Amino acid sequence: MTISRRKFLLGGFIVTAGALLLDALWGEQFFIEQKLVYLDTDPFADQHLKVLQISDLHLQSVNYQLEQLAKDINKHQPDIIAITGDSIDAGKNHYVLDEFLQLIDKNIPKVAILGNWEYWAGLSFSDLTDIYQKHNCQLLVNQNKRFDLKGKSVSITGIDDYIGGKPDFEKAVKEHQASDYHIVLNHCPVYS
Repeated sequence: MTISRRKFLLGGFIVTAGALLLDALWGEQFFIEQKLVYLDTDPFADQHLKVLQISDLHLQSVNYQLEQLAKDINKHQPDIIAITGDSIDAGKNHYVLDEFLQLIDKNIPKVAILGNWEYWAGLSFSDLTDIYQKHNCQLLVNQNKRFDLKGKSVSITGIDDYIGGKPDFEKAVKEHQASDYHIVLNHCPVYS
């Protein structure tokens, strides 16, 4: 049986497009990348701060992958978690954020910023703030918060989203206090 070149190319295109779609929907939905960044001059110092960053969850339901992600987060026991926007993408899904955060150790301090999807979904800012506060998380919208972690002072500045929000860096750092470390969180760093 012979197959025409046109059918072969069309079949190849369909298989490739299908594989890319499957990869986008399931394969790369969650991936964990670990990077070690030493802020101290001595990378072998005893007291390292462990900051875990989560972004672009686009929560719709708490499934097996998210349960595993929460287990991994708890296993790593970070000193602080930074949630950098697009946690949910539909206003009706705000309860899913609450369900997901319930899976993460409440004793771990957390900070969050908004992404474009929190705005586009028309979420209530007060509802979102309440959910985050319930889980030991401070929502920073053009704000700065100072933490004492492992004997070091860490200032974290959260900048509002550059696409959906109203970023104001000057307002965010206006009340900044001197600290050992200063971390700036921004959902869309390309636009900053």
